[in-house]
Parts: sequence; structure tokens; C-alpha cells
Amino acid sequence: MKPKTIRTTLTLPSELLEATDLLVNQGKAKSRNEFVAQAIADQIAILRRAEIDTELAEMAQNPEYQAEILQMEAEFASSLQKVGVGKMGKNCREKSLINYPFSTASD
Repeated sequence: MKPKTIRTTLTLPSELLEATDLLVNQGKAKSRNEFVAQAIADQIAILRRAEIDTELAEMAQNPEYQAEILQMEAEFASSLQKVGVGKMGKNCREKSLINYPFSTASD
């Protein structure tokens, strides 16, 4: 289903409008409307991602969150060891985001 649209008026610097028209004429966008709508959607996505990144950075500094992650990693590593996945070798653990707290025979 096509999203609902609302007609509006924008005031843009002439350089931006000329650059948009050039891109439309080059076939890089179907129309001014499509180009502007996509530019707005892209900027919204960038800002949302920045908010998420900020929240994650704050979580990474939270001692309670860090303790919870360490507990989960220990439980995960223990489970891996029980099913025989603990012998991955040093190279696999170096590429992982998790520092497994157990050593292997292949290290």
C-alpha cells in the first residue's frame, strides 16, 4: 500500500534546488518530491541511529549493565563448554566480541 502523502511547501536555498534538479535530470531520482522525501527519511534514520548509539554508549558505562553482561557471558561460555564448543581456538576468540573465560588445548 502506498503511504499517505500530504502536500506542503518548502523554502530551499537555490543551490539545493538546482542540485536536486540536476540529479533528477541525470535520472538519479524520479522527481524533486521523491528526492526530498528520501533525503528527509535518510536524515531521520541518521538521527535515530545516533540516539541509539548514544543510549548504547551510556549503557556500556553503566556498572549494573556491565555486571549483567559479564554474568551472561559466563553463563554462555559455560554452556558452550558443556556442549563441546569451548575448543574454538585462540583465533576464533580474538575475532569474537566476547572474551571467553576458559582456555583451550589448541591455544
